[in-house]
Amino acid sequence: MNWLKEQTVVVSGASSGIGKELTKLFIQKANAHVIGIARNEQKMKDFVAELGESASHFSYELFDVSKEENWKNFAEKLTVQNITPALVVNNAGIMPPFNNFLNISLEEGKKVMDTNFYSVVYATHYLLPLLSQNGGVANIASSDALLSVGGTNYYAASKGAVRAFSQALRYEFPTKYIACVFPGFTDTNIFRDIKMSDKDKRRINRIISPTNKIAKKIYRALVRRKKYKVVGWDAHAFSMLSRLMPSGGARLVNGVLKKAKVDMFSSVEKQG
Repeated sequence: MNWLKEQTVVVSGASSGIGKELTKLFIQKANAHVIGIARNEQKMKDFVAELGESASHFSYELFDVSKEENWKNFAEKLTVQNITPALVVNNAGIMPPFNNFLNISLEEGKKVMDTNFYSVVYATHYLLPLLSQNGGVANIASSDALLSVGGTNYYAASKGAVRAFSQALRYEFPTKYIACVFPGFTDTNIFRDIKMSDKDKRRINRIISPTNKIAKKIYRALVRRKKYKVVGWDAHAFSMLSRLMPSGGARLVNGVLKKAKVDMFSSVEKQG
């Protein structure tokens, strides 16, 4: 029995990437009603058109997930409309260009933390009390939370915080389903702010996983109420290295990236 069948699911970052593909799966396979959250209305309208007849199972809210007030207002709206979500998928996130920590302004770093981590905190704070009895929260972290890559400082910190937050919640709310998912490199627009050379793009395309494939694995994990899920061959490699070589694993991966002389990592090491 699919516990999400005909239930209400909230998905942040639903206009593209993993969030969009998960939304399709919730609708197609669970006949669920999905409330998608994003900022770009045109993308949402295009998605509604893409859903066709299934669009009756989808509605959306437009707001910035990094702002607490927006989650508070959204929760109040759900309460007024007597909507009881079964699952909240915190998927929205941003990834700034790879760079040395000292080359990134504190304001830019705060934006990453607010979007990737505090949005999860706000969503959980306001929506957890509204969930159905056996409902839950699924937080999409990253393989970077398992083993951090140089140049991803704030991103790694934000996803590591999501991992720790999720783990603590499992023990604080034992009657709720709390999941944390760790996808590897996925073909999403999370790289939209990263300028790549043609050489880098070819290299990335050799290791990146298709979004729909990753989304299917995440969907199956959520239906089975898995609490910890690593998705993607590179994420599994990071997970194994972090367990077998807690210190050496990160040194190995970062050493390989350095020797590869990938252009987008050129500003990672601080010179002088």
